[in-house]
Amino acid sequence: MEKYYEIVIVGAGPNAINAYYKLKEFNKSAKIVIFDKGNSLNNLRNLPEVRWHSTMKELKLESSINAQIDDSYIPMSSELIRYYEEFIKEHQIMINEFQEVKNIIAQNKENYNYKIEVKDIKKQSNHFVFSKNILICTGIYENKRKLDINTAFDFCSYESNLSHRNKNLVLVGGGGSAIDFILNLLPHNKITWIIKRDTWKNIRPNLEKTFKKTLEEFSSNLKVEFNTEIKQINNDRSIILSNKKRILNIDKIHILIGHNSKSELLKKIEAEFNNECLNLDKNFQTSLKGIYAFGSIMSKWDLENNKPLDFFVENGHPQELKKIIRDINKQKILDFMPNAYINPKVDLQKKLKPSLKIRISTKAKHFIKKLLGLKS
Repeated sequence: MEKYYEIVIVGAGPNAINAYYKLKEFNKSAKIVIFDKGNSLNNLRNLPEVRWHSTMKELKLESSINAQIDDSYIPMSSELIRYYEEFIKEHQIMINEFQEVKNIIAQNKENYNYKIEVKDIKKQSNHFVFSKNILICTGIYENKRKLDINTAFDFCSYESNLSHRNKNLVLVGGGGSAIDFILNLLPHNKITWIIKRDTWKNIRPNLEKTFKKTLEEFSSNLKVEFNTEIKQINNDRSIILSNKKRILNIDKIHILIGHNSKSELLKKIEAEFNNECLNLDKNFQTSLKGIYAFGSIMSKWDLENNKPLDFFVENGHPQELKKIIRDINKQKILDFMPNAYINPKVDLQKKLKPSLKIRISTKAKHFIKKLLGLKS
Protein backbone atom coordinates (compact mmCIF):
# COMPACT_ATOMS: atom_id res chain seq x y z
CA MET A 1 0.00 0.00 0.00
CA GLU A 2 1.22 3.48 -0.85
CA LYS A 3 1.84 5.89 1.99
CA TYR A 4 1.19 9.26 0.36
CA TYR A 5 -2.20 10.29 -1.05
CA GLU A 6 -3.78 13.44 -2.38
CA ILE A 7 -7.08 12.45 -0.75
CA VAL A 8 -8.00 9.93 1.93
CA ILE A 9 -11.69 9.01 2.19
CA VAL A 10 -12.84 7.70 5.58
CA GLY A 11 -15.89 5.45 5.25
CA ALA A 12 -17.27 3.42 2.36
CA GLY A 13 -20.97 4.21 2.20
CA PRO A 14 -22.91 5.46 -0.87
CA ASN A 15 -21.59 9.02 -0.60
CA ALA A 16 -18.00 7.87 -0.11
CA ILE A 17 -18.00 5.56 -3.14
CA ASN A 18 -19.62 8.29 -5.24
CA ALA A 19 -16.95 10.78 -4.14
CA TYR A 20 -14.20 8.33 -5.09
CA TYR A 21 -15.82 7.66 -8.47
CA LYS A 22 -16.23 11.37 -9.28
CA LEU A 23 -12.68 12.25 -8.26
CA LYS A 24 -11.27 9.40 -10.33
CA GLU A 25 -13.54 10.24 -13.26
CA PHE A 26 -11.77 13.56 -13.71
CA ASN A 27 -8.27 12.39 -12.86
CA LYS A 28 -7.59 8.68 -13.07
CA SER A 29 -4.03 9.13 -11.83
CA ALA A 30 -5.00 10.97 -8.63
CA LYS A 31 -3.84 9.07 -5.55
CA ILE A 32 -7.04 8.47 -3.60
CA VAL A 33 -7.76 5.77 -1.04
CA ILE A 34 -10.85 4.62 0.91
CA PHE A 35 -10.62 3.14 4.41
CA ASP A 36 -13.55 1.52 6.24
CA LYS A 37 -13.45 -0.21 9.60
CA GLY A 38 -15.87 -2.85 8.34
CA ASN A 39 -17.10 -4.09 5.00
CA SER A 40 -17.98 -1.65 2.25
CA LEU A 41 -21.44 -0.15 2.86
CA ASN A 42 -20.96 -1.04 6.52
CA ASN A 43 -23.68 1.24 7.94
CA LEU A 44 -26.23 0.02 5.38
CA ARG A 45 -25.46 -3.59 6.25
CA ASN A 46 -26.14 -2.88 9.92
CA LEU A 47 -29.60 -1.43 9.30
CA PRO A 48 -32.72 -3.60 9.66
CA GLU A 49 -34.23 -5.24 6.59
CA VAL A 50 -36.97 -2.67 5.94
CA ARG A 51 -38.62 -0.97 3.01
CA TRP A 52 -36.59 2.17 2.35
CA HIS A 53 -38.02 5.67 2.87
CA SER A 54 -36.84 6.90 -0.56
CA THR A 55 -37.44 5.86 -4.14
CA MET A 56 -34.65 4.71 -6.45
CA LYS A 57 -34.86 8.07 -8.20
CA GLU A 58 -33.33 9.64 -5.09
CA LEU A 59 -30.90 6.78 -4.43
CA LYS A 60 -29.32 6.16 -7.83
CA LEU A 61 -25.71 7.00 -8.61
CA GLU A 62 -24.21 7.04 -12.12
CA SER A 63 -24.46 3.45 -13.34
CA SER A 64 -25.17 1.53 -16.54
CA ILE A 65 -27.84 -0.50 -14.73
CA ASN A 66 -29.98 2.54 -13.89
CA ALA A 67 -32.12 2.18 -17.02
CA GLN A 68 -33.20 -1.27 -15.84
CA ILE A 69 -34.53 0.03 -12.51
CA ASP A 70 -37.79 1.96 -12.25
CA ASP A 71 -37.26 5.36 -10.61
CA SER A 72 -40.41 4.91 -8.54
CA TYR A 73 -39.33 1.58 -7.07
CA ILE A 74 -38.85 1.56 -3.27
CA PRO A 75 -36.12 -0.92 -2.36
CA MET A 76 -35.60 -3.09 0.68
CA SER A 77 -32.33 -2.57 2.56
CA SER A 78 -30.76 -5.70 1.02
CA GLU A 79 -31.75 -4.62 -2.50
CA LEU A 80 -30.15 -1.23 -2.00
CA ILE A 81 -26.94 -2.89 -0.78
CA ARG A 82 -26.85 -5.04 -3.94
CA TYR A 83 -27.34 -1.95 -6.10
CA TYR A 84 -24.37 -0.13 -4.53
CA GLU A 85 -22.29 -3.31 -4.69
CA GLU A 86 -22.88 -3.30 -8.45
CA PHE A 87 -21.81 0.37 -8.58
CA ILE A 88 -18.57 -0.50 -6.75
CA LYS A 89 -17.91 -3.40 -9.11
CA GLU A 90 -18.79 -1.47 -12.29
CA HIS A 91 -16.49 1.45 -11.48
CA GLN A 92 -13.73 -0.70 -9.97
CA ILE A 93 -13.72 1.19 -6.70
CA MET A 94 -10.96 -0.11 -4.46
CA ILE A 95 -11.91 -0.17 -0.78
CA ASN A 96 -9.57 -1.05 2.07
CA GLU A 97 -11.97 -2.96 4.29
CA PHE A 98 -11.48 -3.57 8.02
CA GLN A 99 -9.05 -0.64 8.12
CA GLU A 100 -10.12 1.78 10.85
CA VAL A 101 -8.83 5.35 10.91
CA LYS A 102 -7.94 5.81 14.57
CA ASN A 103 -6.39 9.26 14.53
CA ILE A 104 -5.52 12.19 12.26
CA ILE A 105 -2.46 14.19 13.26
CA ALA A 106 -1.67 17.61 11.79
CA GLN A 107 1.79 17.80 10.20
CA ASN A 108 1.79 20.85 7.88
CA LYS A 109 4.63 19.50 5.75
CA GLU A 110 5.30 20.61 2.19
CA ASN A 111 3.94 17.41 0.60
CA TYR A 112 1.21 16.52 3.09
CA ASN A 113 -0.89 18.05 5.83
CA TYR A 114 -1.90 15.02 7.88
CA LYS A 115 -0.45 11.82 9.28
CA ILE A 116 -3.25 9.27 9.51
CA GLU A 117 -3.13 6.32 11.88
CA VAL A 118 -4.92 3.27 10.45
CA LYS A 119 -5.64 0.07 12.36
CA ASP A 120 -5.84 -3.22 10.48
CA ILE A 121 -8.76 -4.85 12.33
CA LYS A 122 -7.93 -8.39 11.25
CA LYS A 123 -4.19 -8.24 11.87
CA GLN A 124 -4.57 -6.05 14.97
CA SER A 125 -1.71 -3.84 13.81
CA ASN A 126 -1.40 -0.13 13.08
CA HIS A 127 0.25 1.71 10.21
CA PHE A 128 0.41 5.31 8.96
CA VAL A 129 -0.44 7.03 5.69
CA PHE A 130 -0.07 10.70 4.75
CA SER A 131 -2.41 13.01 2.86
CA LYS A 132 -3.08 16.61 1.94
CA ASN A 133 -6.86 16.26 2.18
CA ILE A 134 -9.34 14.04 3.99
CA LEU A 135 -13.03 13.40 3.29
CA ILE A 136 -14.91 12.19 6.37
CA CYS A 137 -17.77 10.05 5.02
CA THR A 138 -18.43 7.92 8.07
CA GLY A 139 -22.12 8.76 8.33
CA ILE A 140 -23.91 9.39 11.60
CA TYR A 141 -25.70 6.11 12.30
CA GLU A 142 -23.23 4.81 14.86
CA ASN A 143 -23.50 8.05 16.86
CA LYS A 144 -26.75 7.55 18.74
CA ARG A 145 -28.41 10.41 20.56
CA LYS A 146 -28.90 9.47 24.21
CA LEU A 147 -31.41 10.33 26.91
CA ASP A 148 -30.01 12.39 29.77
CA ILE A 149 -31.20 9.86 32.38
CA ASN A 150 -29.82 6.50 33.48
CA THR A 151 -30.58 3.96 30.76
CA ALA A 152 -28.03 1.31 31.82
CA PHE A 153 -30.55 -1.52 32.11
CA ASP A 154 -30.53 -4.83 30.24
CA PHE A 155 -34.06 -4.14 28.98
CA CYS A 156 -33.06 -0.77 27.42
CA SER A 157 -31.54 -0.45 23.95
CA TYR A 158 -30.57 2.32 21.54
CA GLU A 159 -30.77 -0.18 18.68
CA SER A 160 -33.78 -1.26 16.69
CA ASN A 161 -34.82 -4.92 16.81
CA LEU A 162 -37.60 -6.00 14.48
CA SER A 163 -37.77 -9.63 15.64
CA HIS A 164 -39.93 -9.13 18.76
CA ARG A 165 -43.12 -11.17 19.05
CA ASN A 166 -45.81 -11.04 21.77
CA LYS A 167 -43.95 -8.51 23.89
CA ASN A 168 -44.85 -5.38 25.83
CA LEU A 169 -42.61 -2.78 24.23
CA VAL A 170 -41.87 0.88 24.84
CA LEU A 171 -40.74 2.94 21.87
CA VAL A 172 -39.16 6.37 22.39
CA GLY A 173 -38.82 8.73 19.43
CA GLY A 174 -40.89 9.95 16.50
CA GLY A 175 -38.51 9.81 13.53
CA GLY A 176 -37.88 7.46 10.63
CA SER A 177 -36.54 4.57 12.73
CA ALA A 178 -39.59 4.77 14.99
CA ILE A 179 -41.88 4.64 11.93
CA ASP A 180 -40.12 1.46 10.76
CA PHE A 181 -40.48 0.02 14.26
CA ILE A 182 -44.25 0.60 14.26
CA LEU A 183 -44.73 -0.72 10.73
CA ASN A 184 -42.89 -3.97 11.45
CA LEU A 185 -43.74 -4.68 15.09
CA LEU A 186 -47.20 -3.29 15.84
CA PRO A 187 -48.96 -6.29 14.24
CA HIS A 188 -47.19 -8.65 16.66
CA ASN A 189 -46.70 -6.72 19.92
CA LYS A 190 -48.21 -4.26 22.39
CA ILE A 191 -46.41 -0.93 22.03
CA THR A 192 -46.43 2.22 24.15
CA TRP A 193 -45.08 4.96 21.90
CA ILE A 194 -43.55 7.96 23.69
CA ILE A 195 -43.12 11.12 21.60
CA LYS A 196 -41.67 14.31 22.99
CA ARG A 197 -43.73 16.51 20.66
CA ASP A 198 -47.38 16.57 19.59
CA THR A 199 -46.93 14.32 16.54
CA TRP A 200 -44.56 11.92 14.86
CA LYS A 201 -42.37 12.87 11.95
CA ASN A 202 -43.98 13.46 8.57
CA ILE A 203 -44.36 10.12 6.80
CA ARG A 204 -42.78 9.98 3.36
CA PRO A 205 -45.44 9.58 0.64
CA ASN A 206 -44.34 6.07 -0.33
CA LEU A 207 -45.07 4.80 3.22
CA GLU A 208 -48.01 6.96 4.24
CA LYS A 209 -50.76 4.59 3.07
CA THR A 210 -49.13 1.52 4.64
CA PHE A 211 -48.49 3.36 7.90
CA LYS A 212 -52.09 4.58 8.17
CA LYS A 213 -53.43 1.10 7.43
CA THR A 214 -51.17 -0.46 10.08
CA LEU A 215 -52.33 2.02 12.74
CA GLU A 216 -56.00 1.41 11.90
CA GLU A 217 -55.78 -2.38 11.73
CA PHE A 218 -53.77 -2.81 14.93
CA SER A 219 -54.96 0.18 16.94
CA SER A 220 -55.68 -2.05 19.96
CA ASN A 221 -51.97 -2.83 20.19
CA LEU A 222 -50.87 0.81 20.39
CA LYS A 223 -50.94 3.53 23.00
CA VAL A 224 -49.31 6.87 22.13
CA GLU A 225 -48.14 9.35 24.75
CA PHE A 226 -47.57 12.73 23.07
CA ASN A 227 -45.79 15.76 24.58
CA THR A 228 -44.03 13.72 27.20
CA GLU A 229 -40.73 11.98 27.88
CA ILE A 230 -39.24 9.40 30.23
CA LYS A 231 -38.14 10.89 33.53
CA GLN A 232 -37.05 7.69 35.25
CA ILE A 233 -36.44 4.02 34.44
CA ASN A 234 -36.72 1.56 37.31
CA ASN A 235 -35.24 -1.87 38.00
CA ASP A 236 -38.70 -3.41 38.20
CA ARG A 237 -39.14 -2.78 34.43
CA SER A 238 -41.32 0.26 34.89
CA ILE A 239 -40.92 3.87 33.79
CA ILE A 240 -42.23 7.21 35.00
CA LEU A 241 -43.16 9.83 32.40
CA SER A 242 -43.04 13.61 32.67
CA ASN A 243 -46.88 13.62 32.49
CA LYS A 244 -46.81 11.61 35.79
CA LYS A 245 -47.99 8.37 34.18
CA ARG A 246 -46.30 5.09 35.05
CA ILE A 247 -45.82 2.26 32.55
CA LEU A 248 -45.44 -1.24 34.06
CA ASN A 249 -44.36 -4.73 33.00
CA ILE A 250 -42.10 -3.67 30.18
CA ASP A 251 -40.25 -6.37 28.24
CA LYS A 252 -38.03 -4.00 26.26
CA ILE A 253 -37.48 -0.26 25.80
CA HIS A 254 -36.16 0.88 22.43
CA ILE A 255 -34.83 4.45 22.40
CA LEU A 256 -34.66 5.64 18.79
CA ILE A 257 -34.21 9.40 19.04
CA GLY A 258 -31.85 10.03 16.16
CA HIS A 259 -28.15 10.47 15.58
CA ASN A 260 -25.49 13.16 15.57
CA SER A 261 -22.12 13.89 13.98
CA LYS A 262 -20.04 13.51 17.14
CA SER A 263 -18.03 10.43 16.26
CA GLU A 264 -15.10 9.36 18.45
CA LEU A 265 -12.71 10.21 15.62
CA LEU A 266 -14.02 13.75 15.17
CA LYS A 267 -13.95 14.38 18.90
CA LYS A 268 -10.39 13.05 19.12
CA ILE A 269 -9.09 15.38 16.40
CA GLU A 270 -10.95 18.28 18.07
CA ALA A 271 -13.12 19.31 15.14
CA GLU A 272 -15.45 22.15 16.12
CA PHE A 273 -19.18 21.51 16.51
CA ASN A 274 -22.34 23.60 16.41
CA ASN A 275 -24.51 21.80 18.96
CA GLU A 276 -24.41 18.18 17.70
CA CYS A 277 -23.37 19.04 14.14
CA LEU A 278 -19.99 19.80 12.62
CA ASN A 279 -19.07 23.43 12.14
CA LEU A 280 -18.57 23.61 8.36
CA ASP A 281 -17.77 26.41 5.93
CA LYS A 282 -19.60 26.91 2.61
CA ASN A 283 -17.42 24.23 0.98
CA PHE A 284 -18.09 21.70 3.76
CA GLN A 285 -14.61 22.06 5.18
CA THR A 286 -14.41 21.48 8.92
CA SER A 287 -12.59 23.78 11.34
CA LEU A 288 -9.47 21.77 10.41
CA LYS A 289 -8.04 22.92 7.09
CA GLY A 290 -8.11 20.21 4.44
CA ILE A 291 -10.56 17.97 6.32
CA TYR A 292 -14.03 17.92 4.71
CA ALA A 293 -17.33 16.34 5.73
CA PHE A 294 -19.42 14.59 3.10
CA GLY A 295 -22.70 12.67 3.30
CA SER A 296 -25.03 12.53 6.30
CA ILE A 297 -22.27 13.89 8.52
CA MET A 298 -22.77 17.26 6.73
CA SER A 299 -26.09 17.61 8.56
CA LYS A 300 -26.81 21.06 10.01
CA TRP A 301 -28.55 21.92 13.27
CA ASP A 302 -32.32 22.43 13.13
CA LEU A 303 -32.94 25.32 15.54
CA GLU A 304 -36.73 24.96 15.38
CA ASN A 305 -36.79 21.30 16.40
CA ASN A 306 -33.54 21.32 18.39
CA LYS A 307 -32.00 18.40 16.52
CA PRO A 308 -29.86 17.65 13.45
CA LEU A 309 -31.63 17.98 10.11
CA ASP A 310 -32.33 14.75 8.24
CA PHE A 311 -29.79 14.02 5.53
CA PHE A 312 -30.29 11.29 2.95
CA VAL A 313 -28.27 9.76 0.07
CA GLU A 314 -29.83 12.08 -2.55
CA ASN A 315 -27.92 10.73 -5.56
CA GLY A 316 -24.55 11.18 -3.89
CA HIS A 317 -25.03 14.92 -3.29
CA PRO A 318 -23.49 16.09 -6.60
CA GLN A 319 -23.75 19.82 -5.89
CA GLU A 320 -22.09 19.56 -2.48
CA LEU A 321 -19.37 17.33 -3.93
CA LYS A 322 -18.62 19.89 -6.63
CA LYS A 323 -17.96 22.52 -3.98
CA ILE A 324 -15.55 20.23 -2.15
CA ILE A 325 -13.73 19.35 -5.38
CA ARG A 326 -13.43 22.99 -6.36
CA ASP A 327 -12.05 23.92 -2.95
CA ILE A 328 -9.52 21.08 -2.97
CA ASN A 329 -8.41 22.06 -6.48
CA LYS A 330 -7.17 25.42 -5.21
CA GLN A 331 -4.12 23.45 -4.12
CA LYS A 332 -3.51 22.47 -7.78
CA ILE A 333 -3.22 18.78 -6.92
CA LEU A 334 -6.20 17.58 -8.96
CA ASP A 335 -5.54 18.27 -12.63
CA PHE A 336 -9.01 17.48 -13.97
CA MET A 337 -10.48 20.98 -14.45
CA PRO A 338 -13.23 20.67 -11.82
CA ASN A 339 -14.10 24.37 -12.24
CA ALA A 340 -15.19 23.60 -15.79
CA TYR A 341 -17.22 20.74 -14.36
CA ILE A 342 -18.94 23.21 -12.02
CA ASN A 343 -19.51 26.15 -14.34
CA PRO A 344 -18.16 25.56 -17.86
CA LYS A 345 -19.17 28.83 -19.50
CA VAL A 346 -17.50 30.95 -16.84
CA ASP A 347 -14.49 28.94 -15.79
CA LEU A 348 -13.36 27.09 -18.90
CA GLN A 349 -12.17 30.37 -20.49
CA LYS A 350 -9.79 30.81 -17.57
CA LYS A 351 -8.58 27.25 -17.94
CA LEU A 352 -7.85 27.49 -21.68
CA LYS A 353 -4.63 29.43 -21.26
CA PRO A 354 -1.06 28.59 -22.30
CA SER A 355 -0.12 28.26 -18.64
CA LEU A 356 -2.45 25.28 -18.26
CA LYS A 357 -0.44 22.14 -17.57
CA ILE A 358 -2.73 19.98 -19.73
CA ARG A 359 -1.77 20.38 -23.41
CA ILE A 360 -4.77 21.16 -25.60
CA SER A 361 -4.35 21.73 -29.31
CA THR A 362 -5.58 24.98 -30.90
CA LYS A 363 -8.11 22.99 -32.92
CA ALA A 364 -9.42 21.30 -29.77
CA LYS A 365 -9.70 24.67 -27.99
CA HIS A 366 -11.84 26.08 -30.81
CA PHE A 367 -14.05 22.97 -30.79
CA ILE A 368 -14.64 23.13 -27.02
CA LYS A 369 -15.36 26.86 -27.11
CA LYS A 370 -17.84 26.36 -29.97
CA LEU A 371 -19.51 23.50 -28.09
CA LEU A 372 -19.96 25.71 -25.02
CA GLY A 373 -21.05 28.77 -26.96
CA LEU A 374 -17.88 30.75 -26.16
CA LYS A 375 -16.22 33.16 -28.54
CA SER A 376 -12.99 31.95 -30.16
